[in-house]
Amino acid sequence: MARKTVKVTQPMNIDDTVIAFEKLILRNDGVLPAVPQSTIYITLGALVGLNVPTMSSGTSGSTAPPPPGTHKVPEDIAAPMRALYPSLKRNYLDFVAVRSLFASTTNNLQAQLGFADGQSLATNGTARNLINRAIKALLGVFGGSENELETYGVSVTVGTASGPTPTPPAP
Repeated sequence: MARKTVKVTQPMNIDDTVIAFEKLILRNDGVLPAVPQSTIYITLGALVGLNVPTMSSGTSGSTAPPPPGTHKVPEDIAAPMRALYPSLKRNYLDFVAVRSLFASTTNNLQAQLGFADGQSLATNGTARNLINRAIKALLGVFGGSENELETYGVSVTVGTASGPTPTPPAP
């Protein structure tokens, strides 16, 4: 007879871990019914617009899932989960807001600097373009004493280039 094996994989990122925690405690306490995720709007995933996979009812065949809160997590685990849940939810929502703000700010900053896709030193109005134009203008002002540009935050290396090596005549 074949032996039954079960493998449970823990979530491996912040979003999935928080949503799994929330589902577990809310389902345990009878707040979260066993219905497809798309119809549940009280979860963190719905609040922050995450694409949350459908919650499995844990049943097979045509048997109806047990009512919420029927199969309980032991109280020595559920009580600390309930205690952690309010601050976890608040901190996660703050995290999602900051992450979204960070992504938006990063994209805006890259575009302003001239590092966004498709931008170069020639992209008008970007910081890189304006810096490049300013350096060219200042090179004319400081001709002969280019090291003065370092006071503007620009690294300057002044050297001499040797002329091309003459090619010996062919025999």
